[in-house]
Amino acid sequence: MDNQYSSMEIAGTLVGTATVTSRTPGVVMLEDRNDPRVLWGIRVDPIYQQCGVGRTLFEAAAGWCRDEGLVQLKIKTQDVNVPAFMFYERMGCDLKGLDADPYRKTHPHEFQFL
Repeated sequence: MDNQYSSMEIAGTLVGTATVTSRTPGVVMLEDRNDPRVLWGIRVDPIYQQCGVGRTLFEAAAGWCRDEGLVQLKIKTQDVNVPAFMFYERMGCDLKGLDADPYRKTHPHEFQFL
C-alpha cells in the first residue's frame, strides 16, 4: 500500500487535504497494476474555496506522480459532485468514462467519473 497525503495550512489552520493512493489491494481503479495512481479526493474548507487551495493541492498531487515517473493519474469523483467535476476539468483533466458499479448497492443512481 502506498498513499501520499498532502495538506495545506494558512496561519496555522488546516484548510485543505489531498490523498493519492497506489499499490493498494482492493482499489478497483488501480486495476491490480503498480503504475497508476488515484487521486482519492481533495477536500477544501468551504471558507477557503475559490482561493487557490484546491489548485495548489492538485498540483502537489500531480507533481508527486510526475516525480515518480508516472504519466497517468486517475481521479475519483461522483456525477452528483458537479463542482468537483468542473474543478478537475479546469485543471486539464479529461473524462474518459464512467462506472456505475462502485455505488450500485448504496447509491444506485450515482456514477463514478473516470
